[in-house]
Amino acid sequence: MLEYINGNIIEVQTELLINASNGKGWMGGVLGRFILLNGVAESIHYRDHTIERLAKKTVRDMKVKCGDVFHTHSGKLNFPKGILHAVTMLKPGQKSNLSIIETCLDNILKFCKDNNINSVAIPLLGTGTGRVKESKVLKLYNDKLSSSKVIFYVVQL
Repeated sequence: MLEYINGNIIEVQTELLINASNGKGWMGGVLGRFILLNGVAESIHYRDHTIERLAKKTVRDMKVKCGDVFHTHSGKLNFPKGILHAVTMLKPGQKSNLSIIETCLDNILKFCKDNNINSVAIPLLGTGTGRVKESKVLKLYNDKLSSSKVIFYVVQL
């Protein structure tokens, strides 16, 4: 099921938060600890910079590729089942594409099923830094997520 809302994604009350990630786990660096930058990862990092350290370690151990997802706790954020990081690009600043987003969605759905997740806050993956057209991602979300038993709160800024 899909519900569309506007606002700050880290304020949405769900069990799980989806973060569009790069394959390095970088989320804002030193500057992002003190200045709120644009983006989901940067909002997470600004609120709790320890998650970036954990994300970096996790991707080093996993050797992730585009389309993979990896899980971390949510630290000071209020997501009881944590944060699922969807790798939309390998290096920060790279373009993404619809095929990568589709693979991420398949992996997100599998994670939700395997972990009994009922509610998820999800941004429009790949539409920021990854430069994928919002309209194409919205259509993909409709195709992939609308029939799910999980409630996906699609958060648009």
